[in-house]
Amino acid sequence: MMKSLCFLLLMLIASMQVALFGQPQERLIKVQVTPSSTNWLYTPGEKIQFKVVVLKCDIPQDGMEVHYEISEDMMKPHQTVGRL
Repeated sequence: MMKSLCFLLLMLIASMQVALFGQPQERLIKVQVTPSSTNWLYTPGEKIQFKVVVLKCDIPQDGMEVHYEISEDMMKPHQTVGRL
């Protein structure tokens, strides 16, 4: 009885350690795209500018090459060639 109680207590402590110290995976390279307008509202036909920031280990990187596509949701891209 005492052995099974100690084993159960040990398993409980071990499972709590995994839950407490488990961390989500973090990506080393992040791309942040934000529109130039603070309220995200534009009139039809208005040119939109975006700010693109590439972060490596949360440090902004200069001179990075970024390929992008512009499209509607789940549609073929309108523009497939572009570099920043």
